Amino acid sequence: MIPKNILVLDDETLLVNQWARKLKKLKLSKKLFSDVVPVDSAQFANELGILRHRQELFRAGKPWKNKSIFDNASVLLVDYDLVGILGEKLYITGEEVSYLVRCFSTCGYIVGLNFEPGNRFDLTLRDHPDSFADLHIPTVQLANSALWGLGSSEFHPWTWPSLSDHWTSFERQVQDAEANLDKPICDFLGFPRDVVDSFSRSVAEFLLEDVHSVTFRKVAFLNGLRGKDEKARKAPPEVIARIAAARVSKWLESLVLQGQDILVDAPHLVWRYPSLLTKPANRLKSWDLLAARTSNLSSLGIKHSSVEAHRFTKSHWLSRPAWFWKGISNNSAIPEVAEPWKTTLPSFVFAEDRSRFVDKSKSKEFISETDSPYARRYVSPVGDVIYAPHARYAS
Repeated sequence: MIPKNILVLDDETLLVNQWARKLKKLKLSKKLFSDVVPVDSAQFANELGILRHRQELFRAGKPWKNKSIFDNASVLLVDYDLVGILGEKLYITGEEVSYLVRCFSTCGYIVGLNFEPGNRFDLTLRDHPDSFADLHIPTVQLANSALWGLGSSEFHPWTWPSLSDHWTSFERQVQDAEANLDKPICDFLGFPRDVVDSFSRSVAEFLLEDVHSVTFRKVAFLNGLRGKDEKARKAPPEVIARIAAARVSKWLESLVLQGQDILVDAPHLVWRYPSLLTKPANRLKSWDLLAARTSNLSSLGIKHSSVEAHRFTKSHWLSRPAWFWKGISNNSAIPEVAEPWKTTLPSFVFAEDRSRFVDKSKSKEFISETDSPYARRYVSPVGDVIYAPHARYAS
C-alpha cells in the first residue's frame, strides 16, 4: 500500500495548523502516512471547485481528469462547522464536504470532527449512520494515540477503529465492491439466509431494498448518491464501488455490529460465554486481551477453534474480529448453551468508553439505541468527557 497524506480541514487556520503539529508528534508510520497536511481556506476553495466540476462531469456521464489533493488522502479530518472557510454567504458544512469528497474523489477514510458539541461519548452507540463521514469524534480526541493504534488511552471508545489500519482495509473493501458490484451484498459477505431473515427493522431499512437481493451498485445509488447525482447511470464502476464500500462499511459498523445480536465481537461474546476464555477468569488482564483490534485470533485469549465455524470471514470489512451470534448461540458444544442455568457471569463488565473490562462496581449501565436484546451496555466514565444523552443511563 502506497502511503498517502492525512488532510486536516478546519475554518480556523491556527487550529488546523495546531492539530497538524500534534498529529506529527504522534510519529505515525511513514509506511502508512506520508505527511500530515493542513488545508487552508484558499486551497479549500480551489479544491471545492474541482469537486463540484467533477460532480457536473459525473452527471453528464463524462470522466474527470483534473487532480485533487483529496485523491492522495488516506484520511481526511474535517470539522463540521466551516462557516469561516468560505464566508457566511457560501457556508458549507463538514457533512457536505464529506459527501463531495466521498463521491467525487479517491479519498480513503473520512473522520468528521465536532458533529456533536463538546468532548462527548455517544451513549446511543450509533455514530450517525446516515452521515458520509465514516467516523465522528470530538476534535479534542484527534491526537488520542489509541485512535491511531499507537497504544492504550484512558478514553478509547470501542466504536473507534484503528485509523492506522482501517484506511488500508477500506481500499480492500473498494476492490471487493468493484469486483462484485451486481452481487447481493449479504451473499458476498457470507451472511446465512436465516440470519438475514432475522435483521431488525433498523438494520434492514438502511439498505432500502430487499435485504436478500440488494447489490453494491444499488446501495451506491439508493443510499449514496443524492439528487441529480443519483440519475448518473453511466458512472464509472470504480466511483460507484468506492461509494458502495463506504456505505456498506458504515452499515456494518454502526448498525449490524453495534447490536451484538447479528455479529458479536470477542468482548461481548466471551462475557456471555465465559467458558470460551483461555486465561484465568478471575484476572482482569485475561479479559482485556479480548479487546485487541487484531486479526490474530490466537492473541485474543479466546478459544477461537470452538467458534471458527461461525466466524465472519470477510474480516477486512470490520474493525475487529466477529462471529455470527445465531450459530454460536445454538452450538450445544459450548457449556453455557448446553446448560445455561449453570452460567456464572464474571464480576467484570466491558466498558464501551475505554475498550477494556472494569469491575462492575466502577461502571454505569446504559441502554444503547439498538434494536437488540443486548442493548444494555456499560461505561466507566472518564472525568472530562460528557456522556449523552443522559436519559440513556439505566435507572
